[in-house]
Amino acid sequence: MPPQLALFVGICFSAWLFWRDMRERRAGSPALLIPGLWLAILGSRPLGYWFGMGATNKVEGSPFDRVVFLVLVLAAGLVLLRRGVDLAGVVSKNKALSLIYLYLLFSTLWSYYPMVSFKRWTKMLGCLLMALILLTETDPVESIRIVFVRCAYVLFPLSVVAAKYYPDTGRLLTRSWENMITGLTEHKNTLGQVVMVFGFMVVWDFIETRKRESGSALMRLNLNHIGTLLPGLWLFVKCNSQTTVVCVILGAVILWGGGRLLEMASPKRALAYCLVALGCLGGLEVAFGISDQIVQALGRDVSLTGRTEIWATVREQHVNPWIGSGFYGFWDRPDSSEMLDYIQSGFTTAHNGYLEMYLDGGLLGVALLCTVLATGIRRVTQRLLSGTFWGRVGFMYITIELIYNCSESDYFRLEPLWVTFLLVTIECSRRLPHAIAVSERFAKPSEPLVSAIEVAEPYKMGSRSEEAYGSRTA
Repeated sequence: MPPQLALFVGICFSAWLFWRDMRERRAGSPALLIPGLWLAILGSRPLGYWFGMGATNKVEGSPFDRVVFLVLVLAAGLVLLRRGVDLAGVVSKNKALSLIYLYLLFSTLWSYYPMVSFKRWTKMLGCLLMALILLTETDPVESIRIVFVRCAYVLFPLSVVAAKYYPDTGRLLTRSWENMITGLTEHKNTLGQVVMVFGFMVVWDFIETRKRESGSALMRLNLNHIGTLLPGLWLFVKCNSQTTVVCVILGAVILWGGGRLLEMASPKRALAYCLVALGCLGGLEVAFGISDQIVQALGRDVSLTGRTEIWATVREQHVNPWIGSGFYGFWDRPDSSEMLDYIQSGFTTAHNGYLEMYLDGGLLGVALLCTVLATGIRRVTQRLLSGTFWGRVGFMYITIELIYNCSESDYFRLEPLWVTFLLVTIECSRRLPHAIAVSERFAKPSEPLVSAIEVAEPYKMGSRSEEAYGSRTA
């Protein structure tokens, strides 16, 4: 098939899936377009690449992309302002996350390029704003599903087209002269993450649809899910990202095992047994190094495709042990002869999220990150035990995040998995009483204001009161 024809068929197929989905269900407010565009960009490449306006500066990137991200961040801020979201309340309920964002902001001051680091921090703030837009929807759980699924309608089929018919875009020649399938992304590991994150959302939507719909509507949506998962499965096999394989297997076990856990007489005790078993596995790893055997069974060398060499080289560099090199500052330093080859080749990741945080913020940053993770684990565990499917999904994603960052860097990076981490760990209220004045200021004359009851009632993600917001995920 000619590449132009394949691209036309792929676009038509994506548009057809999108149209069928929009005909069957309403996504929510028009503001969902903003996080939808944000996720679509994170799941592919910067818009400047597609419009022929790639990076003109190796450090600062493309001016076009900076404008795009800035516009989306400002639009998200305006949406939250119009909704009257109590930002002070968000900060109060998410103290650990707010503190580490603030610390990383200050860390830009001792970065090699402070202004460049500040711009990157602003993009990270954008991920937080996009999560807040989704969480402050009238039906946040369904809005999250629909936005991710509709992004998959575009990313999965067009990634297959790029991989098969546009090798200059959809493939990458490795140092060993092998073709690496990248799809619309820049690397096979990124493609694996995209397939994993959006694919699990499609699976979740498939399960929820079967609970809610029936007849022809159920059939049409199921065909959409199948038409999306098939190209996703092809990409999952072809990208050959072993980190993603481990995380997908683990995520599937959690989704299935979470339901079995809640059926037990004492789910808290069963969960405690699971945690003890994980602790025993950690002890076996320290004593016998069983991970080496698992890595070899997956067809990978013990060095994890050179990752152990990268970790050793990075740890040898001079970094302030307490405050690090500043947010994204380590990879902008041209003063290290050992890292010069990596930096000149555009290599900007330590392939370990915990080591990456040490480079960015030192031991203080790592301590704050551990606090954020501990808070998130506590919250998703409570939601899991509350009996909602959203609780199982949240527990799955945070577990994947913890494992994924052992061999990849995702914490505070522009990647879809980081957005899902924010979605499953943030607590926020939809509206607060004193926000009525803000709503009145921005409301259109024909637009009715929310009632005092809706304004005053806080939204608790994952609790059994989800049904009051039309969640239907219990």
